[in-house]
Amino acid sequence: FTYHSENTGKDYAVFYNENDENHLIAFSYDENKTLQELETQEEYNELDKALHVFDEEQAAQNNS
Repeated sequence: FTYHSENTGKDYAVFYNENDENHLIAFSYDENKTLQELETQEEYNELDKALHVFDEEQAAQNNS
């Protein structure tokens, strides 16, 4: 999952472990695709909300 934040101006990528889909790892990345750890709790919170919206949209599409 990738996401661009208007609040931070950063791009984010979320990865999951194929053996444990409940274990997600998130990073921000720059134009060179260099991964960087998230810096603030606000980044985690915004990304969590974006993932929930994405999941809800996917579920709605699958139910149509």
